[in-house]
Amino acid sequence: IRLKIDGSNIVDPVTNNPIALHGFNWILHDVEQGDTETYRQYAPNANLIRMIGILWDDSLGSSDCMTNNASESYIKPSCIETMDKAINIAISNNSASNDNKDNIWVILTMRGQYAAGGHYPAYPDVFHNETLKNMFYTMWQYLAKHYSTFDYILTYEIMSEPRTKIVQQTVVRDMYNDACSLIHDIDPDTPCMIGPAPYYKSWMLNETLLINSTNTIYTVDFFFPANYIGSNSTDNDTYPGTYPCYWVFPGWTCSSTGNTQPCFCPGNRNEMVTVNKTMMTNLLKEYPLKLKQEASVPILVNQWDIARTVPVSNGAYVYVQDIVDIFNEQGIHSTYWVWKEETGTTEWDGTAVVDYVKNGGPVMIDYQKIAIMNNSWTQ
Repeated sequence: IRLKIDGSNIVDPVTNNPIALHGFNWILHDVEQGDTETYRQYAPNANLIRMIGILWDDSLGSSDCMTNNASESYIKPSCIETMDKAINIAISNNSASNDNKDNIWVILTMRGQYAAGGHYPAYPDVFHNETLKNMFYTMWQYLAKHYSTFDYILTYEIMSEPRTKIVQQTVVRDMYNDACSLIHDIDPDTPCMIGPAPYYKSWMLNETLLINSTNTIYTVDFFFPANYIGSNSTDNDTYPGTYPCYWVFPGWTCSSTGNTQPCFCPGNRNEMVTVNKTMMTNLLKEYPLKLKQEASVPILVNQWDIARTVPVSNGAYVYVQDIVDIFNEQGIHSTYWVWKEETGTTEWDGTAVVDYVKNGGPVMIDYQKIAIMNNSWTQ
């Protein structure tokens, strides 16, 4: 069972109507029995999970999924077993008829900070090392064959956040093009999902990244503005608010990039910029939504968040409401970062909406934040 890409729409094969997909990121090693029931209880309108993920060349530790064993297609069987279990938990209450309209779809995500160029040249990446790139392709061919038999896979996310900042976007595109071609030779029905370097920045997505396959979803992050969504009560940052351009776009003012495009506030990094719903809508329209319209491709924001340290009195929930409204109004699919986390104490300052305190501590739930999202997803 697969959804279908039809231009910029993602179509439900049961109803033959476009479907809006929204939900949360799940961290693979935190998934356990009962999570789907909790998910449906508190966010019954969520229909999407981004599963993080296949951690391949992501660390130097023994837990990394990459292996040099060609007979295993360069991926440890234990990683496949863990992903299989998590996907089966996620879709355990789905039904072929979807009578209750509550089926959950899963994004299968590969993350590899070394493979993605995060530590080059100290360590190789797929953009400079042919051996590693071919191992990467072989691994994805194995994943495509294995998961082609699983229902409710929305898409294969080829490389979460390409970290390279030194290769041309055309090189990143060519890697995606080759990987998706190999995948679709094996599993032509499951879309690929790809996004720009560096780090899925929304303003880096444009026609340069378009690949040959039309069975593709294009993705970006939207951690914006980073200084606000990570702030606390002592920062006194508010939403909506007006700030210097260098605060709104750190590292991306034209003076910071040497006028290399895209960049912001040419000639005056101190220019005051008002951050509100209109401004964020226009930012998305200028970049990912422009591609959506001109190339007729679907857009999915795979990560957005706001820390619990941001006071409600400083506009935290207003921000959440504006973001989900923008996504609804502009036809952007989305997954929030992150559904669940585990902390050592009740001093909860992360971005998750559910917190399991370790060693028998309480389960804390951000009911209001979930409700804002869940209620918006009914529209």
